[in-house]
Formats: sequence, C-alpha cells, structure tokens
Amino acid sequence: MRKKTSLADIAQSLDVSKTLVSMVLNGHGDSNGISRETQERVLAKAKELNYQPNMLARGLRMGKTNTVGLIVSDISNPFYAKIIRAVEDALSAYSYNLIVCSSDENKKKEIELIQMLEHKQVDGIIISTSQATESELIKLKQPGLPFVLVDRYVRSDNIPFVGTDNYHGAYALANHFLDNGYKKVVILSHKPTHLSTLNDRKKGFLQGLSDRGLSDSEYRIIDVPFTNRHAHVIREMQQLYDLFNPDSVFCLNNSLAIACLDFCKQNNISIPTQLGVASYDEIDLFRLLPTTITSVEQPVQKIGSKAVEILFQHINAQVPIPPVSYQIKPKLNIRESSAKKTH
Repeated sequence: MRKKTSLADIAQSLDVSKTLVSMVLNGHGDSNGISRETQERVLAKAKELNYQPNMLARGLRMGKTNTVGLIVSDISNPFYAKIIRAVEDALSAYSYNLIVCSSDENKKKEIELIQMLEHKQVDGIIISTSQATESELIKLKQPGLPFVLVDRYVRSDNIPFVGTDNYHGAYALANHFLDNGYKKVVILSHKPTHLSTLNDRKKGFLQGLSDRGLSDSEYRIIDVPFTNRHAHVIREMQQLYDLFNPDSVFCLNNSLAIACLDFCKQNNISIPTQLGVASYDEIDLFRLLPTTITSVEQPVQKIGSKAVEILFQHINAQVPIPPVSYQIKPKLNIRESSAKKTH
C-alpha cells in the first residue's frame, strides 16, 4: 500500500519546517508573514505529492468534524432508504458528510451506535429512535451535542422532532375504508408497541372507526415481532383469516403490507374482491402492481430536509435554543386495492 503523504513529507522535500507547511495549507500564510513565492511552492508540492488532509483531526482542532450521524431502525425499509437520501441531499448544501447506522429495532444496539457516533465527534445526530422514554435518550446525550428525532418521537420538551401527522393520516384512511363499505378490519402492526408511529396510527384509525359507530368486535389487531416479521405476518394472518373472516387489512407500514400481499398471493385471496388492503407508507411498488395499493404517503423529502435544517440551527446556535416539533400532513393515495365493496 502506498504511504499517505504527510505534512512532514512536504516539509522535508522543500527543506522548510512542518509548522510553515501547516500554516500555508490552512490558509494562514499571509497572516504569518510567509512570502507568496514560498506559499506557492508549498501548494504545488502538496498537489504533486497528492496530499490529503486528515479531515477528522482538522475538524477536532476547529471544534467541528463536518459530519452528522443518522440512526434508523431498519436500513432495508424503503421508507428509511428515502429518509437517508433526503438527509444526505440536504447535508450536501452544508458540505457535510453523513454516517448512516441501523439499530435493527434493538434498543441496546441503538445505545451503542449513539456512543460510537459521539466517540467519532459528530456535530449532531438525527435519529429514528427505538427508545421508549425521554430519559433513555437524555442520559446518553452528551452536553451540547444536538439531537433531532425523525419519524418517531418520545414525550419530551428537550429534543426537537420532525415527522408526519400519523394520527390524522390513519383517521382519513379509516373513513375511506368505511365509505367504501368495509366493516371487518384487521390492523396489522408489529412490536415494540411503544413506538409513537405505530401508536398514533392505531389511535387515529380506531378513532375513525369509533366515530362512525363500529364496535370493538368489528376489528382485530395483530402485533408481530420485528424479527422475522414477514413469516410471522403470514402465520398470524392465516389463523385470524380463518377465525375472523375480515374484509380488509390496514398495514401500519410498507414492510407489513408486503408480507400481507404475500399472504394473499399464497392463499389465492383476490384484492380487493375478497380483501381490501391499504398501507401506511408509500413505495413505488404500490403504483406498479397489477392491483395498485392504497397508501398513506409521508412527505419524506420534507421530513429529511426539515430535520437537517433544525439540526443546523442547533449546531450553529451561540446559546441554547428551544426545541421545536414539526408534524407534516401526509397524503392519502386512493387506489384499486380499497375499491368500493360490491357485495
């Protein structure tokens, strides 16, 4: 492996001091009385030797590393892939780099990732947290390190949040189901059940059913484990389908929806003739399937860019500023999978 060029290599080749080379490469040649000719020689030699500065060390000297950490719960989920892209695009305007981590919905792993990012001296962290309470996050957070929660929140007056109005998005979908004649609904969710996204979607959907007069006996809730989620959905749906005979399913995220569609395919269940289906979250596949899938679409680009905007307000603040929370309105995409019942 070729040895990386150092300041000492440049200094030795020009027979000047390492300090002089450092001053020139950091733009302080004029203020330290170094002649233009010498500065040009240093810059030319650095280019010739392909000198690459140690940005981490330089950042630590200046108090910033120009790096942000992003922790998501499931990097394979298309929703989080879009969040990552949105955050990365927004960071490019600040000339910042991004470290992406996946907690796999594991609170212990998330804690370890936060500690790793703090050790790397990131300037801030954006996190879709799996923690249940504010205290679990606050005790991890180093003083002065900006945090922004994205997608999920914990009850807190200390940590800013950017996400979707999940409650009203699910409420609108419940009304759409009932308007189209669906009356025996399965709500397909997963654990851990404390997650704000799942709770708000359940509450909004159930309130929508209740406001239209549906009783508790006319819906069922399935909470499958995050690990091996797909197989659990198919097994639980099979058992409930035989016992409850539902006419519709509300899947609380796109991964659950894909598993539900697989269940329907394996059992030759026609959508929407035999079973209406809708998903919270939008993925391209839903528009392309032979039967297109109704979804509640989250404004991912807005969520990512707003999270970055708020993070930099805190990074650049001279004094602490109050945290704010933003909930952006989602969009209901009505498609073939929830068409009006004909019988």
